[in-house]
Amino acid sequence: MCGLLLPSEGEILLDGHRPDEYNRDELYSLFGLVPQNYHLLPVSIARNIACTYEEKEVNTEKLAACIRLAGLEEKVNALPQGALTPIDRQVNPDGIALSGGEIQKLLLARLLYRRPKCMILDEPAAALDPIAEDRMYRRYHEIVKGATSVFISHRLNSTRFCDRILLLDRAGIAECGTHKELMAAGKRYRELFDLQSKYYKDDWQGATEAG
Repeated sequence: MCGLLLPSEGEILLDGHRPDEYNRDELYSLFGLVPQNYHLLPVSIARNIACTYEEKEVNTEKLAACIRLAGLEEKVNALPQGALTPIDRQVNPDGIALSGGEIQKLLLARLLYRRPKCMILDEPAAALDPIAEDRMYRRYHEIVKGATSVFISHRLNSTRFCDRILLLDRAGIAECGTHKELMAAGKRYRELFDLQSKYYKDDWQGATEAG
């Protein structure tokens, strides 16, 4: 969708046209991604989010709003240098190492700073703790406001807030609809959702009984 990778079979059409029919820079400007594979620079948190060459180029008000919405505010506020704190201790003696969940929040803040027309979030909550994950879901419509969003997840408890769900199976679309529609259909989606829900309930009940 972003045009970064070309399909080995078939074709991808954007509004009925192949990606190579568009101006590349304009096409890239339309998309933003929270990927599973990422790269962070050994510079400040602020520059990692804004992707600027110098600190003075960062819009501080915009940065603060993105950090808050991404759920990284508490971490940044606890740092002596705040968003100016550098990342990577191997390069910066006073740098910090971020946890997996904090990196996902930073990547989300980076996406929000750009505010593209289409946001693709690939398992954006995989490294978040349950509380942080719930907060992200509650803020999701604020996060993607004014944009088309594609949310990719193996956890079906995270799909309920989506306007349209595509269940992929064997390299094809097995089912399509809202959470309510797919649950009512009683097919593969319902089976998978009930199976995952069972484990959540069993874990909760087991923890309750043990407590």
